[in-house]
Amino acid sequence: MDIREIMERIPHRYPMILLDRVVELEPGQRGVGIKCVSIGEPYFQGHFPKFPIVPGVLIIESLAQLAAVIFSEPPAKNGEWERKSEPTEEDRPGYLAQVNMRYRQPVKPGDVMRLEIELIKRMGRTCKVKARVTVEDQIVAQGEMTFA
Repeated sequence: MDIREIMERIPHRYPMILLDRVVELEPGQRGVGIKCVSIGEPYFQGHFPKFPIVPGVLIIESLAQLAAVIFSEPPAKNGEWERKSEPTEEDRPGYLAQVNMRYRQPVKPGDVMRLEIELIKRMGRTCKVKARVTVEDQIVAQGEMTFA
């Protein structure tokens, strides 16, 4: 799944889209995504100019966007988001409700993050997932996330 297909499934846009590709997808169960980290990312201007690293919260956001793709419905046939003036309960997006993440090493410009999400448990409209991020086969972050 390339960036165009990702943008058909989730509403995020520049500068907040933090997922470049989805390379494995089992809808509703698991997926693997890629985020290529470039020095051109806007947050590197202030985090930290002399030693740029990806903020941990943006690593979590990348994982959350992958989860959104995994749990999303395929796009409408016309490929556009249908905007309703009055969203129903079913239209509401899932929100990140809880995070338990451990960081093992920093992610730097030039790194390629491999993002992995796997469903642990589904309770109605709430999902708990296992999350893992690797760079060159080294774990940089791992933990669990809950969406409601």
